[in-house]
Amino acid sequence: MSTRSEIGIQNKSGVIESIYCHWDGYLEYNGLMLYLYYNTEEKVRELIKNGDLSSLSEKIEPDKNKEHSFHNPQKDVCVYYHRDRGEIWEQVKPSKTDNITIWKKNLEKSWQEYAYLFKNGKWYFLDLDYTNEPLKELTYEILKAKLEASNLTERIKLLEEFENKKAA
Repeated sequence: MSTRSEIGIQNKSGVIESIYCHWDGYLEYNGLMLYLYYNTEEKVRELIKNGDLSSLSEKIEPDKNKEHSFHNPQKDVCVYYHRDRGEIWEQVKPSKTDNITIWKKNLEKSWQEYAYLFKNGKWYFLDLDYTNEPLKELTYEILKAKLEASNLTERIKLLEEFENKKAA
């Protein structure tokens, strides 16, 4: 089964642009990928501009010299519904929502389990099983605790290496 998520960015005006991601929406994967690889406004906008995702990974663009498609994706490259499966752009383009209140209400009616929002240079998340809770900042401590609870040692190493580089 998939763990679906929403990934968005809030503009200075309060408008949220967001996309759907079908696979691995939980904190231990999509949360970690966003924290490690999409941690600037520029990178988040680049991720979102291609529309809805089948799967999130550390790179957006595939190697142009190798095949990359929905059925034969390159390792560590995002898989988009429009670019990689040829779905109609109007059906998978980023959505725009006027404000965070409407965004959260729309998410309550969705089938997604997690939502991630980049605003003011930081990632925030919602576990949509608990929609009455406020957005929580996606921090090193939260990610590390989730990864440790799941005994994901390779991902813990990635997270710690990232934090060490930030501190240096």
